[in-house]
Amino acid sequence: MKSRKVFFAMSAALIVLQSCSTPQEVQKPAEAPRPIVGKLTPVDFSSQTKPDWLAVTPEMDDKYAYAIGIMTDVSDLGFGIQQSKMDAKTNFVSSMQSQFQAKLGQMTEGSNKKGDVARYSKIAFTQFSKLNAGGIEHKETYWVKNEKIISSNSVEYTFDIYVKMRMPKSDYESAFKKGVNDVVDQLRSEKESKLANELDQAFQEMK
Repeated sequence: MKSRKVFFAMSAALIVLQSCSTPQEVQKPAEAPRPIVGKLTPVDFSSQTKPDWLAVTPEMDDKYAYAIGIMTDVSDLGFGIQQSKMDAKTNFVSSMQSQFQAKLGQMTEGSNKKGDVARYSKIAFTQFSKLNAGGIEHKETYWVKNEKIISSNSVEYTFDIYVKMRMPKSDYESAFKKGVNDVVDQLRSEKESKLANELDQAFQEMK
């Protein structure tokens, strides 16, 4: 009986020793999240209120046509504003181009001239791009300054810039009319007088 007690006592001691000698798992400290290279975080604004024209370009009114110019991720604010103004001028031309293509597309639907819309649009574009840039006026600027992650220990600051420009409605319509006239002349040279007259009349109705 005594030997059994000794055996059980030794067994219990051995279990305790084994549990004490088992290495405990060491928890590693959580790693800090790695920075996302290229991530932009806004840190400053030209105004705390975003202007309405950022969402929707204002429609032409009785006096002016409008366009928005955008330049993003630039390090120099002054340079970015100038580039945004150039983008706005391009958008004036793009607006004319879209307006012309949509109207001509409707007029040639189902005709043998439907496939020539792109060719005629290119003729008109030559005149559209000659619009009077001197009449374009810079109205508003809105910018966002961003902190941009370059590496795990480096950042730089860049700007997203938006400008609102306007030009006299008369200048816009003059450039548009010159483009239409060039296409009308081309149509007549191709003996498409009916379509030429319809296009000319359509522009008069759009004014």
